[in-house]
Amino acid sequence: MAQFITPTAAVTAAFNRDVTSITAKVPDGTLESIQETHIREILGDDFYEVVLAVVVAETSTYDTLIDTYLTPIIAQWVKYYILPDVFYEIGGAGVARIPGQGRQAVPVEEIAKIRGAIQEKIDLYIKRLIQYLEDNKDETIYAEYSSMNVSREFVTAGGFIFQLSPEQMARNAMSARPGKVGNTP
Repeated sequence: MAQFITPTAAVTAAFNRDVTSITAKVPDGTLESIQETHIREILGDDFYEVVLAVVVAETSTYDTLIDTYLTPIIAQWVKYYILPDVFYEIGGAGVARIPGQGRQAVPVEEIAKIRGAIQEKIDLYIKRLIQYLEDNKDETIYAEYSSMNVSREFVTAGGFIFQLSPEQMARNAMSARPGKVGNTP
């Protein structure tokens, strides 16, 4: 399956530097899984297939969409998924901390906090993507995009995107706090 971004580009974007040793920790199929699980959910089946076909054909039709909006989302999902592998190794003897070079390994609780921060960043990038598509859906280039496929109200948990019910959306609207980003909890 075609990838919107390479593992090296995803790691470089996620960690803001070229990190070859971390790129090796991105398991085969991770990007495809992220695309299928998360990006398809955001774009909707029809538009996702159109964008994927453009990637396979190697045309520049959706460069802005892919480079500016999809790449940051995919990169952050890669970071979210591989973060434990950066600090821990699973082998025949069980789970072991990877020794740092003069550094102490991060406790599991700290990794959970870091993943929470990554999740917030993903939510923000998703909102930016949806806003971009909504603002440009009348353009010929995005004719296949339909907001009917996408919920502007969503939450992410455990690596999955969940659409909120109308009742949950109403509760969120009533409990919106100043400084809160979008409608994420």
